[in-house]
Amino acid sequence: MLQITHKRIVKSGTLHVYAVNGPKTELATFEEIQGENFRTDESTGKPVYFSRKYVGAYAGLELRTNAETDEQYYAPVLSEEFMIKQQVIKDSMQSFTPSKVAEKEDADLD
Repeated sequence: MLQITHKRIVKSGTLHVYAVNGPKTELATFEEIQGENFRTDESTGKPVYFSRKYVGAYAGLELRTNAETDEQYYAPVLSEEFMIKQQVIKDSMQSFTPSKVAEKEDADLD
């Protein structure tokens, strides 16, 4: 599996750039599948992967196949550490939401 490392954010924070690392044979497959979208880092010459969503400082890249079109593509596999951090943030956000106020019936004043 290819590994990606977060390098920088571009386009006003809407695009994340990741350096791609792995065995030469897998990198060659990555280049072939990316086709005209294949890019390399200008300073290092190594392949890069772009994502609109931040997937952590480190993640894996998995080769997948679209079931409808049979087209192959790469998708990030989130690290366990990143998924734990996401869950902690999600849980902490839920603890600050107002809890439902218990409704009380009006007293019978007959």
